[in-house]
Amino acid sequence: MSGFLKIKQDTYFKQDPLQEAQYLGNGDKAEIAAGSNISFSYITFVKYLGKPFHEHMHLEVHCDPPIKSISGDDIQTWFVYADDIDEIR
Repeated sequence: MSGFLKIKQDTYFKQDPLQEAQYLGNGDKAEIAAGSNISFSYITFVKYLGKPFHEHMHLEVHCDPPIKSISGDDIQTWFVYADDIDEIR
């Protein structure tokens, strides 16, 4: 399934869903503004380091095209906090 995520509030896409964005390096996070529409190829609900989705509440999003991290790296797979998403279509 491919589609778009509409972001509800300013958020971070992260490489590690268990870490707060403030503790991640700039290569491991991307700032995403409220109202952004992010194109994805698919979304998964994954266990991360033994923690199931219902504990970390981050969707694994495979972005197409890739999203740039703060340091400028093109990264295709990110985690985003589920409550920061307004709509998936």
